[in-house]
Amino acid sequence: MNAAIYPTIFTSFFTRYENLKQLACFCGAAPFEYTYGTSPQKWAKTHHMENRVLKRQFHMCALSAINHDPELREYYQRKAAEGKNKMLEINNVRNKLILRNCTVMKRQKP
Repeated sequence: MNAAIYPTIFTSFFTRYENLKQLACFCGAAPFEYTYGTSPQKWAKTHHMENRVLKRQFHMCALSAINHDPELREYYQRKAAEGKNKMLEINNVRNKLILRNCTVMKRQKP
């Protein structure tokens, strides 16, 4: 099966979720902070019910986009200059790609 059609199959052509944050959570790109009381205790982690196939596919797309898309490369480098964690930067790019894909599918325009 072609890997490009996974997101459309798993999300029913991006109509399964009411808003983009739910879709990002399903794809494993929305981190949740673990708190106990009033202070965070650990690194933010993604939800355990994430779709790992979609997460893997979008991760590879994010790595490719960092190398080939000038806008996302500049965003990635700006976050790196701020001293962010590398995986956090890649996760942010992954989230941007998910939101872009969903927007293109809803508008039916590239």
